[in-house]
Amino acid sequence: MSPEMNDHTPPATPLNAATVILLRETPAANPFELLLMRRHAKQSFMGKAFVYPGGQLDPADCTPGLAAIARGITAKEAKQRLNEPDLPDEKALGLFFAAVRETFEESGVLLAGLTSGKELDFTDNDVRQRFDEYRTMIHKQEMTLEDLARKERLVFRLSDIRPYAHWITPEAESKRFDTRFLLASIPAGQKPVHDSKAMTETLWTTPAEALLNQTAGKILLMAIKTQNHQKSLH
Repeated sequence: MSPEMNDHTPPATPLNAATVILLRETPAANPFELLLMRRHAKQSFMGKAFVYPGGQLDPADCTPGLAAIARGITAKEAKQRLNEPDLPDEKALGLFFAAVRETFEESGVLLAGLTSGKELDFTDNDVRQRFDEYRTMIHKQEMTLEDLARKERLVFRLSDIRPYAHWITPEAESKRFDTRFLLASIPAGQKPVHDSKAMTETLWTTPAEALLNQTAGKILLMAIKTQNHQKSLH
């Protein structure tokens, strides 16, 4: 009997994750473009591939204090939007916050506004530099989103982030993720800048252009295998 037939190793447990398909409006000929970022070549998972910013759910994304400064949706509504009624409340909202945090860490785009109702103005150099420092601190786990929100009087308008799809890495893979894909528009006055660590290139493109460039070998996109599991969202 071959070694493969004797292998009864259970599949890896998928890690909860969230990723953001960040959109921007363009002239009428191309209604919108989406943001892709190139992963560092040394990354163990999808090195060199162009992906959406995102990553694994962290315990700090699920705290009561962070949930208290969410705006637009409740935990119950988050579960409804994700089409996952059995998710614990803190995890349902936590996935939205993971999307916010990872997008900020990897692209510098912060999906938040001021408690005054105004938008963040990253065109102001002082504001930009200050938030660049926060970005580094959050990436190093020296600061949390909750810390940042209280320091800068921010609110997170989670209702502006829309669930789009839900994919689970195939069982054959050694590293697996249970990933929720979410849609969001880039806030006015903000511009994505890759972190040069996890991400090494930033690309705005239409879906059609991305697929054409993948076919031409100009960029590498994440392969979608037919054995992937998908949960629809309603």
